[in-house]
Amino acid sequence: MFGCSLCIPSGARHDGSTVSPHAYRGLTASAFSLPWRSANDGYELIAIHELHNGVFDKRLGNFSFVVYKNKIPYKFKRCVFDNVDFTRADLTGAFFNKCIFKSCKFDDVQAEGSRFTRCVFNTVSFVRAWIKNGLFENGRYDDVDFTKSFADGVIFDESYFKKGQFMDASLIGSSFKNCHLKNAVFTKSLATGTDFTMANMTGARLAYGAFTSSKFWGTILEYADLRRGDFRSARFNFVVGMERTIRNGADFYNADINEKYMNTEY
Repeated sequence: MFGCSLCIPSGARHDGSTVSPHAYRGLTASAFSLPWRSANDGYELIAIHELHNGVFDKRLGNFSFVVYKNKIPYKFKRCVFDNVDFTRADLTGAFFNKCIFKSCKFDDVQAEGSRFTRCVFNTVSFVRAWIKNGLFENGRYDDVDFTKSFADGVIFDESYFKKGQFMDASLIGSSFKNCHLKNAVFTKSLATGTDFTMANMTGARLAYGAFTSSKFWGTILEYADLRRGDFRSARFNFVVGMERTIRNGADFYNADINEKYMNTEY
């Protein structure tokens, strides 16, 4: 069986067979009940790997989404996922375009190379998620938690984070160019070689994080907390508000930064 396993109440009109990639194009899927249950509980399984205009509505209950790995990428376009649980699902190479996620969990997912483009996230968690080399650009993140996630090489460019949590996350070589990251939390994160060019990081918390060789070109850092951070060989060209950052104990060895900001006692 390929694709996404959806649990449907027994007696629904389907033949129980594997459907084609386009069989559910244009479907509003709010009639589906998705909790993971066995056939003994009166549920049957079908499988899809592409869905357009689907709606998974929390009014039907707390949904879980079980995905089996196969060679065909899962594709979802203009879908709404409300209170859906993707925990530990295999979403490797999955494609989500213009989707809306409300109160969803992606904790411990395997989603390397996945793409979430132009999506909206409201109260969504990616705790310990493996999203290496993913594409999360042009998104709106109203309340998203990436704590302890493995997000090396992820592109977040042009995204708006109303509330972003990256505490203790691995962000090596990731990119946040032109992102709104006001008050975002990067405490204890590993962000070596990460690109924050032209990002608004006003009030962001980078304390105790590792940002060696990262780029802060034209970045707004007013009132950002850089305490005890490792910024060796980082570039701070044309940074705005550096004089108003908290820099106690930060390491700027070999960093491209104005000498007057080397005083880490502020």
